[in-house]
Amino acid sequence: MDFYNKIITELYRHPTHAGELTGADVRSTSAGNPGQSDVVQLQIIVKNDNITQACFKAHGAMTTIAAAEYLCQQIQNKTIQKAANIGSQQIKIALDLPAHHLSSALLVTEAWQKLCQV
Repeated sequence: MDFYNKIITELYRHPTHAGELTGADVRSTSAGNPGQSDVVQLQIIVKNDNITQACFKAHGAMTTIAAAEYLCQQIQNKTIQKAANIGSQQIKIALDLPAHHLSSALLVTEAWQKLCQV
């Protein structure tokens, strides 16, 4: 893990949004290809137009887990409309992702965009 920067390492080691939400008002989606690559599941609860809870489950690279945690931190307590523009470029810059790990940001963004369309 020493070859990842401090931001990625901290998000990976200390995620606050990892887990699974339950209940009838949970919106959930996933992206990736199980068995062949990284997979991420995102879940949110929206009340009064605000994302009151956000969480993720991820399997794969350390950068994918860090990207999912970062996204959840950014979207929680915002409206979907305000958070909808968070994309892979913002995640790449915030995490200082190396080019060869851009796929982690793209995967998380793919799942996020699916949730925005629900």
